Amino acid sequence: MSLLGDERPRRPLALPEALLAPSDLARCLTAMLWALDWSGGADDLLAALPHAKPEIDLTDLRNTLAVLGYPTRLERLRRGRLDPRLLPAILLPPGQPAAVVYANEQGQVLRLDGASGQAAPCAAEGLRGTLLLPVPLAEAAPRQNWFATLVRRFHGDLPALLGISGLMALLGLAVPAFTMAVFDTVIAGHSLATLPMLVLGVAAAVLMELSFRGIRQRALLRMGERLDRLVSNAVFTQLMSLPTALVERAGTASQVSRLRDFATIREFLTGSFAVAVLDLPFTLLVMLLMLALGGWIALVPLGTVLGFTLLFLVSRPALRRAIAGAARATQAREALAVEALEAVRTLKLAGAEERWIERYAAAAATA
Repeated sequence: MSLLGDERPRRPLALPEALLAPSDLARCLTAMLWALDWSGGADDLLAALPHAKPEIDLTDLRNTLAVLGYPTRLERLRRGRLDPRLLPAILLPPGQPAAVVYANEQGQVLRLDGASGQAAPCAAEGLRGTLLLPVPLAEAAPRQNWFATLVRRFHGDLPALLGISGLMALLGLAVPAFTMAVFDTVIAGHSLATLPMLVLGVAAAVLMELSFRGIRQRALLRMGERLDRLVSNAVFTQLMSLPTALVERAGTASQVSRLRDFATIREFLTGSFAVAVLDLPFTLLVMLLMLALGGWIALVPLGTVLGFTLLFLVSRPALRRAIAGAARATQAREALAVEALEAVRTLKLAGAEERWIERYAAAAATA
């Protein structure tokens, strides 16, 4: 049974191969939009696709769907557990091409093979793999909570990241445990025969910790790639939805500066801050283990942590005011630079270069 012969009134979009290389994910993308009754055209789809990248991967597919208004989540499908109410969905079977699973008007479940582009009836209880499900957009207070809604799309990755961080924390204890074992067993007990086993054990632990660290970093970079795309589109969408009077109140340079500030969100959520948040729960666990093994000496790092926490709470109001002031000063400096470049001919004709240089120097010193 061909997908084009199904009773739906519209057909999936067909894009030139130079713009979207044929693949199972590419066919699933257009078929998924067709199954979702998406009303856009080829130009809208091309604008949402990654630039200068004909071949798309799973991340590109999810980004494109999110830009078009269909954020997705991954869910493991167990045999016989498919809920038809969740359809349409993209099925990612292990070791096989992706497929689109949807239901026709009679309620019959159909499966479109991404490799061949053909659809045929299938038994829902026989499907297995991972489902890519569209997530309904939150309708309540979309403007006020749009960023929180955007970040919540990644909550499914949090358990895996926390699990990796926990394993890294446990493996990180291998070096101090090795040191204790060397002093207590090898040196004090004169047992040189145990040293090779201890060395092999700590080497394996260090290698595993490094591999887990690389996996976590790649996961954070993947999240950053998606955030970089989604945040920029969401910010521009929110900007275009503002009232005209509110947008015109601020100059072009100021608006561009504010848009540029959102680029720091990617670094904030995928950089050292994200690593610190992931490691924080297990740092407390390590301190408890230090207290159990070392006794009262563990109170030294605990007291240091409490001291820094108290210092942060005391300096938080002043720090917040300083950060806000620095952000405003940076925006003013960049706005001044953009305005000067836009009106450079006028400034030269008026002989006002020196005055604007002084203004920019003052703004740069404040920032």
